[in-house]
Amino acid sequence: MQSLQLGIENQGRIALLEPAGLAWSMTAASIEPFCIGDDERSFLCAEGRWNAGGDMRSSIDLKDVPIDLVNRIAPTGFAFDQLLSGSFTWQQDANGRPSGQADISVSPGALRDTTDSRASIDTGSGHISFDVQDGRLLTGVIDLPMPGTGRVGGNFSVLDVTSGSASPVAGNLDISVNNIERIAALIPIVDEAGGNFNVNMSLSGTIVEPLLAGEFRLLDARLNYRPLGLKIDDLRLAGRFQDNRNLELDGNFRAGDGLATVRMRSLNDGAAFPDLDIDLQGDNLTLISVPDVQAIVDIDLRARYDGSSLKLGGKVVIPQARITPQNLTADRVSESTDVVIVAGKRPDSQNAGQPAGKFDVRGEVELELGKNVVIDLGIAKANVSGDALFTWAGEPIPLANGRYDLQGDIRAFGQVLEIAEGSIRFPNIPANNPFIRVRAEREIFGNSQIKRAGVLVDGTARRQTIEAYTNPPSNEERAVTLLVTGSDFDLEQGIGAIGFGTYIAPKLFVSYAIGLFESANVISARYDLKKGFGVKATSGQRSSGVDFVYRIDR
Repeated sequence: MQSLQLGIENQGRIALLEPAGLAWSMTAASIEPFCIGDDERSFLCAEGRWNAGGDMRSSIDLKDVPIDLVNRIAPTGFAFDQLLSGSFTWQQDANGRPSGQADISVSPGALRDTTDSRASIDTGSGHISFDVQDGRLLTGVIDLPMPGTGRVGGNFSVLDVTSGSASPVAGNLDISVNNIERIAALIPIVDEAGGNFNVNMSLSGTIVEPLLAGEFRLLDARLNYRPLGLKIDDLRLAGRFQDNRNLELDGNFRAGDGLATVRMRSLNDGAAFPDLDIDLQGDNLTLISVPDVQAIVDIDLRARYDGSSLKLGGKVVIPQARITPQNLTADRVSESTDVVIVAGKRPDSQNAGQPAGKFDVRGEVELELGKNVVIDLGIAKANVSGDALFTWAGEPIPLANGRYDLQGDIRAFGQVLEIAEGSIRFPNIPANNPFIRVRAEREIFGNSQIKRAGVLVDGTARRQTIEAYTNPPSNEERAVTLLVTGSDFDLEQGIGAIGFGTYIAPKLFVSYAIGLFESANVISARYDLKKGFGVKATSGQRSSGVDFVYRIDR
């Protein structure tokens, strides 16, 4: 091969540095040292041989080759500044047993998130090496410093290769991170973080059954998850890992003014997913603090997952919370009304009717709301208190048994009504469809019989009835009018109606009224005899009459 040029996107062009010999046949192939690069300052050289008997040998030499070339093959989401230099050999005998060695240095550089330029980690001069003989990894070394952040280092080796697969192995891995802030920036679910992280792991056992054991610690850490306004401070975690099987973790943290403890145990008995037990306890924890929701929580929860089902237990008390949703509307996106499907079916209809994978949940959790839990919807403001027991028996939606009471006021019919009776009841029914009963009232003036009028919301969360009422009872039309006006009058006097009138002469006043309680109109005329005294004639659909009246003007 006399010449070769390759163009790599955003990496310029590389070319064959010198002619290379090639040979191939049905039973063998070989390539002499084959070097490509932009010049002698950066190149990759490779050579290799193969024959039909199964023998294979290859070697690669690197000088200042960018790691970022991997993104041209398979995008990783990260950008790399580091350069690789060193050598790598690999061979395989006729029996398929591989052997190889590597000794590669890594130049200083940075690891950056391509979607967030602020998320990056600087690395110093690193070193990676390993030795594989007859399919067994004999030695390996990794050393990658991270200036200002920490260091990753480790080594491993086979102590006695004469024992074959029973050969003992030994090694260790040390990770030291002075501040996890930069590493956490690469994790999407963590907005802010800080603290020290250390890992010390040891390798023992044999080639075919290696065993890992060690400890890790997270000290003086802080985490911030903005969607919930959750801020965890003084986080301390200590973990232990034993013989590939047992993982134990204990720790504590602060959330607001509260202190919590966490305990986790995991046992790997060879199943596809290890058993996992988590206990979380804490008092006065600020778990949610965003403009719409603030919540203080006392928590005592236990969770266990065995790979097939989740088991829950414990109690959650919310002594103080304030919920003030800013937007109660939900937007719906649909096709234009002129869209016509002429063939096939909707893309989202392919899975219609197919049940989703069932997630088995079991256990009981009690949820108690204290006296200072306030829901403010703008049109309604109420304190919610009470408790309910939520029980899972395999389905994601639990059965609930308990009751929450409401106290406060609600805006309806243009008036502020006081909640005289309010409850959300769960009589051992699915938690997503409780019984709701809210009776909100206002005081009525100007009536010796009807003192209060209100509105009643009654039914389930999915289906309610809403009706106006009075106390003592009357018809609904009159109840609505009392809710709107707040007062009640006699229809025959033109009140209990909306009236319009004017003087058509110095002493003659004529008015017309439309009834609010029923379909009845009234026409009246009043003649003033002298100041305060007069004669009034009324003509309505039910009756007519003449009255002497006396008025007091203020």
